[in-house]
Amino acid sequence: MIFITVRLNKNHLDIVEAEELSRKLVLKKTVSSEVSIETRDNEKVEEIASIILSLVDIKAKFTKLAFCIDTKFAFLNVIPIDANLSEQDLNEHLLWEVSQYFPGESAHGLVVRGYRFGAGNVQRTLMVAVKKELISFLRAIADKLNLRPQIIDIDHFAVENCLRERITPIRSRYFYKDFLLAGVKRGRIDVSIFRNYEFQRYFYYVPHDDSDIRYFVIKLINDNVSSGFDKFVFYGDMLDSSIVDLISDMLGNKFSLLNPFDSRLFLDVKVSPETAHIYAPNIGLALRMLWSG
Repeated sequence: MIFITVRLNKNHLDIVEAEELSRKLVLKKTVSSEVSIETRDNEKVEEIASIILSLVDIKAKFTKLAFCIDTKFAFLNVIPIDANLSEQDLNEHLLWEVSQYFPGESAHGLVVRGYRFGAGNVQRTLMVAVKKELISFLRAIADKLNLRPQIIDIDHFAVENCLRERITPIRSRYFYKDFLLAGVKRGRIDVSIFRNYEFQRYFYYVPHDDSDIRYFVIKLINDNVSSGFDKFVFYGDMLDSSIVDLISDMLGNKFSLLNPFDSRLFLDVKVSPETAHIYAPNIGLALRMLWSG
């Protein structure tokens, strides 16, 4: 089976093609293409489907497709929730919560999900809301490819699968038990906190230009360097050599540039470690497809 994973940002696509072989993955291709998705009409559906077809070889019977979208296309918030709420009551509460943030827009125009974590009578819940119009846009692209999307995810949380592959089986030497995951991307820096291997917190910064990116990276490190993390794990397309050198100077051996292909589940990978982290969201999707197969 061939896995095609597509990450959509505001101005480009990242695409990874991998082949499943004996419950492992063989990397076939990593490609990127500039394309704007400011508009999401039928013409744009045709354009993106044509780009994907020009870059990867799709055989409908032997191909699975997954998408992830940049966090800037989603509404994300962590809220406290009564741990005793049923799933139906939780969903109703989340719809009410979303309506408070978007009073002029019907919550029924959004796909809303909640992911509980933590213990106790009051749990924290990561609330994720995405416009149904965007989901329909992705499904229309898949239809043009004669495929059905197996997964539609948020890029930063897809990346977390690259970490879980390591920390779940053997409490790996690679990521330790207390770490911070940061995605440094154009217009957005996403941060997840893990304690004792478990997700604890999510927050983000919105830089307006390149100097803002440096400012927020420095702030992120200064605010957390004394918090007892074993590692600060970074990925993202705005991690140029100057930013990487800055982080390395500030963190020393606590800094890790994520290589999602450095995994027992990948065979014969030839991708530069300096650029591999850019495709971490795609690889997180591919791992989910592998696990669910």
